[in-house]
Amino acid sequence: MVFRLDRSLDVEFPKKGYGIFLDLTSDSNGTPGLMMFSYKGGELIHNVVRGVGGKTGLESGEVSSPVAGSKIINWGYHGVGVMNPYRSAILEEI
Repeated sequence: MVFRLDRSLDVEFPKKGYGIFLDLTSDSNGTPGLMMFSYKGGELIHNVVRGVGGKTGLESGEVSSPVAGSKIINWGYHGVGVMNPYRSAILEEI
């Protein structure tokens, strides 16, 4: 058993203490206890905000920002599924 301190529940729910117990052992078919899901094609989305000068700094054309520089944004959609929630629990301070 491993205990790890994480303050993410304290940020969302500051009035009480919480803990999560997850059983991460795989089942008899080999399915992991915790899986990440995403929309098809939404795993990694790549965007570029072009500033004055474009990507090279010397290009002409349409710009998205008056700043003389560009920005690359990588993001995606993800969710986590607990495959056997009946072997997991949430501890709440009373």
